[in-house]
Amino acid sequence: MAVVGLGHLMVASPAARSRHLGDLHDYQATHLRAPRIALADHCLGAQSSLQLLRWGEDTEARFAVQRVVDYLRSAPENDLGVLDHLGRHAWYRRLLRPGAWVDSMMMYVVTAAQLGEALGQSWLERMAVRHAERFCELLQSSGGLFRHAKLVPDQRAPVHWLRGNGWAAVCLAELAGRSIALAASLRRQAAALVEAQAANGLWPTIVDGATAPHETSGTALVAYALAKGARLGLLGSDARRAAEAAWHGLCGALVWRRDRVTLGDISVPSIPAPALVYRCTPRLAGLAYGVGAFCMLAAELSLTSTEGADS
Repeated sequence: MAVVGLGHLMVASPAARSRHLGDLHDYQATHLRAPRIALADHCLGAQSSLQLLRWGEDTEARFAVQRVVDYLRSAPENDLGVLDHLGRHAWYRRLLRPGAWVDSMMMYVVTAAQLGEALGQSWLERMAVRHAERFCELLQSSGGLFRHAKLVPDQRAPVHWLRGNGWAAVCLAELAGRSIALAASLRRQAAALVEAQAANGLWPTIVDGATAPHETSGTALVAYALAKGARLGLLGSDARRAAEAAWHGLCGALVWRRDRVTLGDISVPSIPAPALVYRCTPRLAGLAYGVGAFCMLAAELSLTSTEGADS
């Protein structure tokens, strides 16, 4: 996820692209060491490979992208009509039942949409829209927020987890222009998120739990989606203002670690659980997915500011 955020920065800033292009290639080489794509989470790496292909033909990037395309073509849908977040490994299925996890909206649904558009493979774009709509049906509550997961048999993880809402919001901001239903879902979620934002610009790790601790990775993802939605005309100016307030709040959460500055208050990985677990989840500094989300937000706000200056 850190490299995905870096890729966003490299699009927004030619200087960042020149400085970090080698880092993107190094990450891709590491990604290719895995013998195969086995989980929906593994699809995320293709977003970085797509960036490399946009800047010129690259044999390794082409291979990395094709592996994910092949996975998406062959991976079976589960009983809920989506891909299993945990894959098809037997021991995983004993530990946590298969179902629909909100994380997957970022990991494979957004990736499928980007692959379809970049490669001219419309079936991937149709798959992305269909699966995104299905996740909304399964996980979005009447108030607009997203639950963490729906497990088989018919049980829901009842918590409106912030980072999960960030994954969902990014997906909806990416795909809302292709589906009336997804555009409506984005507006409903955005309204609920703007209302829940704290005075310091951050959101609590349980979105509708005002006393839950604030969390930065989810805040950055939500703010990115709100800023992008506003830039694309999918959301109003209140979404843009909320994203800017979040940026200031996140800058206040930066901390020194040895000789560098990094983002603090990033909650460690979570599984679907009761609310108390999320409230007590440790928050650390410098976790890759939090820093990556912060970079995504920085790049998006930079693009929006540039467009505003040009107009």
